[in-house]
Amino acid sequence: MLLPSLHTSTFREAQNLGAFFAQLWQPLANYNDEAKLKADLSPFLKANSAFDYRKDQKSLMALFAKVTVILETYNSEHYLQSRNALGFLGTLDQFFPHFPATKKNAGHLKVYLDKLRKASEMEDLNLLIKSYRTNLKNKLPTLVDIDTSDTDIVKLVSDKSNGNQPAIPA
Repeated sequence: MLLPSLHTSTFREAQNLGAFFAQLWQPLANYNDEAKLKADLSPFLKANSAFDYRKDQKSLMALFAKVTVILETYNSEHYLQSRNALGFLGTLDQFFPHFPATKKNAGHLKVYLDKLRKASEMEDLNLLIKSYRTNLKNKLPTLVDIDTSDTDIVKLVSDKSNGNQPAIPA
């Protein structure tokens, strides 16, 4: 759903998609605090359902990783699609500052932004890249190091990307 939407939407629609994801993920904002996460998710859990914090936390990290790697592999040379992806990321960051959640995910986004910056000659696109890279650099100390490599989603994404894992952004 994400890539076709970014490919065919206007910049404003891509921003709205970022706001949609931010609202959708809002109950997951306390992924680093077991008690708060359980309280936030309680309306969505069955009355007697088991809540395995470590397993559920890894699943959330894997979800964030999937979106990150999808964007990192989004190789569009078209100005509008690249601008839409940056609009999505900027709005998601504005309303859901917990994305990306891990340093590894931030590394994937840095690779995407660097690749985009090298290919772009448009001043407004470079300004959007610079703005998001600055936000990413500022939140780097708050990101966690959780190994999500044993989750199904990350295995699937790693297999498709030949296991190339980018370095942590500086």
